Amino acid sequence: MNGNPAPRKPGRGWTRATLFALVLVALGQLLEESDGHYSPAATYWLLLVSALGLLGLLVPPLAALEQLGPKTPVAVLLAGLVLQFTQLLTHPPGMYLRPTSGWLAFLASAGAAAVLAGSLAFAGPGWARVGTALLAVCFVAAGLWVLRASPRPAIDVFIFQQQASDALLHGRNPYSLTFPNIYGHTQFYGPEITDGRTLFFGFPYPPLSLAFAALGFVTTGDHRSAQLIALVLAAACLLSLRPDRLGALAAATLLFTPRGLFVLEQGWTEPFGVALLGLVLVAAARAPRLLWLALGALFAWKQYTVVLLPLTVLLLPRPFGWKSWARLVVPALLATLALTLPLALWDVRNFWRSVVWLQTVQPFRADALSFPSAVLALGYTPPPIVPTLLVLTALATALVLWQAPRTSQGFAVAVTVVLGVFFAFNKQSFCNYWFMVLGAAAFAVVASFDSSRDPRPGPAEEHGPNQAVPSE
Repeated sequence: MNGNPAPRKPGRGWTRATLFALVLVALGQLLEESDGHYSPAATYWLLLVSALGLLGLLVPPLAALEQLGPKTPVAVLLAGLVLQFTQLLTHPPGMYLRPTSGWLAFLASAGAAAVLAGSLAFAGPGWARVGTALLAVCFVAAGLWVLRASPRPAIDVFIFQQQASDALLHGRNPYSLTFPNIYGHTQFYGPEITDGRTLFFGFPYPPLSLAFAALGFVTTGDHRSAQLIALVLAAACLLSLRPDRLGALAAATLLFTPRGLFVLEQGWTEPFGVALLGLVLVAAARAPRLLWLALGALFAWKQYTVVLLPLTVLLLPRPFGWKSWARLVVPALLATLALTLPLALWDVRNFWRSVVWLQTVQPFRADALSFPSAVLALGYTPPPIVPTLLVLTALATALVLWQAPRTSQGFAVAVTVVLGVFFAFNKQSFCNYWFMVLGAAAFAVVASFDSSRDPRPGPAEEHGPNQAVPSE
């Protein structure tokens, strides 16, 4: 053998990375436009995001993008960051911020982050790590400012997590609680579960989500501090997957997406989900023996992660084998049960009512950021929500299993597409749900698309041993 490698054929990973960089930026603009609620303009952004996601899944490799390598997604993210920081510095980062004289501290944190993000566009691996660490410090400073400026946001999920964390720490079952209905009506919940004053259900999320929130509550008195740390962890996962300027810019885009601090202010749980998805991909790339545990935690975090179960096929090489899939999925599901059953068995009836039954009786929300809401706003009756949702989610799952490669990037792409379809046609779909899709899109930009770099490489038909992986 001579020392000269054979010529490498272009793959399609950089084409996908570029298109999902556009998805990532466009999702940020969707949430900036709407705060996660229906509006005619938000529907146009949702259509654009949907089109970009389908293109990212289906479009054949574009030779020009493959030859440019990371330069094109880097340019997309850099342009997006210019827009995002402009919006962040000119638009209040939260909804319930108290009048305060401390705006200078927030503006200083965001301004310093903008300068650091710009420097990352020209960073080598060393500065990518250092610059991202400094960027995370700026994000923590900005996030802590938001938590102080909005200590009690008028939203139900803040009350759920605060009161359930307190109950758990004092030995009371969080699934046996009732909560005050801070909205004073039945529009958001339906008459089956509230009389307008009291919500007749306990903590509405699985136990792992509560455990994370309780960590924040016990350390700072505010469960949202745990969600702040989760976002920093997600950024660290992005950089771990690609420790160069692309990974650093993806981390910056996630942390400083225009409504990211709004998500933090409201206390939604999705930062935990984004971090757990990152841990799944890092485990696949760095510690495959722990992949089952990371998947088990992701499945245990929230109810809708059940739709991700079939996508685990993409973390295995071709050809598909039931035994190899079972060796991954069965331990993962056992981990999910181990993380869930201790609290579930404490009060099975109220656990079922709060975590499962509640999801089935929640009403359709006309203000949801979804296509059924858009159809209703046009004066038409949307098709039956549940059958339509099940059919379209199944079709999306089949499509990604057919088209997405058996790589880390393929899994992240599949999560983005399937969750996007699931939320776009759901009866309730708001900022927090789309933030989870945004986080998955960030990982689709940086996750490995080269089979030879995955812990369990697939055959040459996916990318081939000669696939070019341009370095920076």
